[in-house]
Amino acid sequence: MMIHLLLIRFEKLERRSKMEICSRFRKEVFSLYYRKSPYPDQNGSCTQLTYDKETDDNRALIELNYMRWLVGFDTKTVITNEYDDHLIQCAINNVANGYLEHLIEENSLCYTYKASSGCYTSNLGANLGRNYNAAMALQRFIMDAGDGNKYVGHRNWILFSGLKETAFGGAYDSMSPKYTTTIAMKVVPWPYEAGEKLLFTAYPPPGYFPAQFVYNRFSFWAPNIPERSYIKISVKINDVPQNITERTDFLQGAGDQDKGVVFALSGYGKNSYDYPYETILNKRIDVKISYDKTVFDYTIYPVDCSVVPVRTSVPDSDSFYSSSGSGDSTKKKVSIGVGVSLAIVLIIVVAVVCYFIFYKKKEDSGESNNDENQHDDA
Repeated sequence: MMIHLLLIRFEKLERRSKMEICSRFRKEVFSLYYRKSPYPDQNGSCTQLTYDKETDDNRALIELNYMRWLVGFDTKTVITNEYDDHLIQCAINNVANGYLEHLIEENSLCYTYKASSGCYTSNLGANLGRNYNAAMALQRFIMDAGDGNKYVGHRNWILFSGLKETAFGGAYDSMSPKYTTTIAMKVVPWPYEAGEKLLFTAYPPPGYFPAQFVYNRFSFWAPNIPERSYIKISVKINDVPQNITERTDFLQGAGDQDKGVVFALSGYGKNSYDYPYETILNKRIDVKISYDKTVFDYTIYPVDCSVVPVRTSVPDSDSFYSSSGSGDSTKKKVSIGVGVSLAIVLIIVVAVVCYFIFYKKKEDSGESNNDENQHDDA
């Protein structure tokens, strides 16, 4: 039997040089090197205090646009000041009550209408200590660890095609019953409107990629994957086939609301909080995602872009989440194109067995933006 397969590669990303990736990393990443908190101590007060929000927002924005560029976006997200009060008051409410909550109640401490609006449309992050800021929270949203974040909803919003503008708001309270720092990041637009979608969104994406940002959970989604199609995953590291663990399929989830899948690799982290940096550095990761007669094929090259190579887990152990000298790898040769390539491949097979499994994501009270991104999933 002869079957025509549609083979899709994101060549624009695979053609980027390591120098290009690492040059921007050293100029545009703040989360690994700047850990001071800009937020004054609320000391149990609900009063909205001032801080250097412009600097905190801009550092996170620069890193956000770098991360979005890595996966394929060329258009930059911008900062909006329209929701400053909403985000800061949301953070004050969350830290005063010692929780991460998108649907805050009117009888909660430091409740305001603006706080309610800000929490409902934001990714939320928290930390047990004071050394936490917006750029650090951004990476925790992308990491999306924890049992409550198996659909990586916060990552979906960070990499949403319609994220044209954003803002951050944070608060620190030494009197908090649990988390002492909370941060809100505006991600849900109103009205909802997607932008120009990528051919596919993979994290980590194809090509050279900072190993420090390879997290335990890999993810993939693409437009127009049929609802009833079963997504197959094949991963090799340095040509050695890998076992897939903690697989989670999602349908019409956060952000672009495309069908996709989240998975981890056996031997590269025991749980979603682990960082496979040490074991993944300078290796070649070949990923093949397929459904029906369509195959997405890409290769990831994790490299150390830091001026001083990082040899230990980067994020602090007390970080919580809502929604954390380079060797060369031999790079595969790819054909020259304008960004992506679509090729029809004729394959002769003896037999084909097709499985159609309907996956429907469990719906809760806004899984897309209501995960608590915290270790204990409150």
